[in-house]
Amino acid sequence: YLLGAGVVVNLSRLGLGLVRLKFLRNKARPLDPVPDYLRKIQYKLDQKCDFRVSSEVSMPVAFGSWNPTVLVPEQFLLLAPEQQECIACHELVHVKRCDWSFNLIEQIVKSVLWFHPAVHYLVRQIDFNREKLVDSKVVGITGNKRVYLKALLSVFTAFPIHSYVQLNSEAIGKVIETYPDQPLRPKIQIIYDSQKRKVLTEKIVALPDDPLLHIVDSINENQIQQLVEG
Repeated sequence: YLLGAGVVVNLSRLGLGLVRLKFLRNKARPLDPVPDYLRKIQYKLDQKCDFRVSSEVSMPVAFGSWNPTVLVPEQFLLLAPEQQECIACHELVHVKRCDWSFNLIEQIVKSVLWFHPAVHYLVRQIDFNREKLVDSKVVGITGNKRVYLKALLSVFTAFPIHSYVQLNSEAIGKVIETYPDQPLRPKIQIIYDSQKRKVLTEKIVALPDDPLLHIVDSINENQIQQLVEG
């Protein structure tokens, strides 16, 4: 009974996740106008994809087999064009390889065999090697490894650059710089202080230099207004 219950719970979570992806897709707005670099990459890879901007995601996500979609966070639009190109290429390569379909199958297998540690290990290894192959392909297409690595650091970290966070002091800020050796302690520009008052003069906090402060939550723009008014 316990094994069966675990399967039901895991598959239910997976199903809810798929429903949420559809909801996020419908709520997101199209990336319009479509940048020239995106047209060029789609032509080079011979892969069309619906790019949309969502305030509900913190990092890019590609999904769908017959009608593939890529959701990018709001902070994606603040990146330099060459960094946007690298991130878009990364997601398009995933779509071209049908990685979402394979990943879905892997998650189903892991949900059914949730009790077997070897299955979890195998799925992690497959995912790790998949990302390595995609990274290699992207560098080959864009020809700029340094820009690509900087783009990955900006978007795929725990707290991406330009994302919003709340500190244990209850202050709210925007991530402006990340550190590879301390991904959970970025540099933050404080927007609202601990009393929820808007900060009018620039106030920068580097968390590695302030051991008393730490991030308690990642938030979006809608949540900021709720926290300030609440």
